[in-house]
Amino acid sequence: MANPVWLAQDLSNEELAHNWTLSPDDIREIRTCRGAENQTRFAVQLCFVRQSGHFLDSYQSVSLKIVNHLCLQIDLSPVLFLADENRPATATSYRPRIIKYLRFASFDDKIREQLSDHLRERAAEGFQARELEEQSEQMLVKWKVLLPPATVIKRLISDAANYVQNDVFSVISRSLSEEVKQKLESLLETNNQRSELFYLKEYPPQASTKAILKYLERYRYVNNLTAVGINLSEVNPSIIRHLAFLGKKYDAWTLRRMPEEKRHAVLASFLFETERSLLDYLVAMHHQYLLDMNRQSKHAFEGKSARLRRGSADGMSLLISAMRNILGQTEPVNTTLSDIFEVFQPESLEQALEDCEKWKKFERFRLSWRIGGSLHLVSPIFLYVCGTAV
Repeated sequence: MANPVWLAQDLSNEELAHNWTLSPDDIREIRTCRGAENQTRFAVQLCFVRQSGHFLDSYQSVSLKIVNHLCLQIDLSPVLFLADENRPATATSYRPRIIKYLRFASFDDKIREQLSDHLRERAAEGFQARELEEQSEQMLVKWKVLLPPATVIKRLISDAANYVQNDVFSVISRSLSEEVKQKLESLLETNNQRSELFYLKEYPPQASTKAILKYLERYRYVNNLTAVGINLSEVNPSIIRHLAFLGKKYDAWTLRRMPEEKRHAVLASFLFETERSLLDYLVAMHHQYLLDMNRQSKHAFEGKSARLRRGSADGMSLLISAMRNILGQTEPVNTTLSDIFEVFQPESLEQALEDCEKWKKFERFRLSWRIGGSLHLVSPIFLYVCGTAV
């Protein structure tokens, strides 16, 4: 077992006072030891066992801040280091005295059964192995029971997890109809090709209308299964996520070798979580597609805007020159079109007028000419997904 944070070198004064303060009874018990070093070691072990439920293997891991804090309370001089005992018999004699003084019990069959029941309850609530191990140690210390070897606790945690999982497998499997079970089995069929399960595990490609429509079909397929045939409301969400992780981790061949109840539970949990993942993928792909389309539209708009601006500038210059020529005539009333066309070609004037009209129309509608052609493909998809999610 790893030494807890109580032995850290950077303990605060509050932590030091809370975890390493001796009571008058503690001091009287400590002073029955011979010699300053033995008293210091006994004090360290006494406080450590009270907090952790097991004995310290080496004193070298204890910070001097802790050691000298204890020395101060038992009227001993500060030390520069605390060495291990030279005589193993001395260390051995400490243990029964400390156990008796703290009234700690040994880890027997009764405690084992109580801890197993506690672990099963917590495992059913979805706690993971590391959390269960920490809770087990805290519970045993609270019960004033010496901690067994770490392998014993890990074995009990494994047994509790297996017990809960088997119970969950049975609950999920019983909730599935025969039709749904057959559809779950069909996910594992390969027929010399990749299984449907393999495609449901794929991450989405670059956002495009084709990819979005493809993932929309997958979402509809999974949603039709989960909406009417898979109900996991009675199962802890963390357990569902764990089973879904197994479904994503193992391939079709491995899943086919599992017991039937476990296989159906894993596949049902996988589909339950995959429905949410596909929904997230669709929303993200739709968002990415709109961003790409906006970028392309902006680029196309700027390019066409530059071309039309240049054309309208040249056309405007020609039309202004033509109007100045008309107004600059000595007798404008008697000026005919023939006179104007002798200076300005009719085709040039028509082209100039057309360029100015194009620019005016382009400025009016701006981006709609580019975006409108693609929105009709994607927006209905987004509306369908949002409606389904709601």
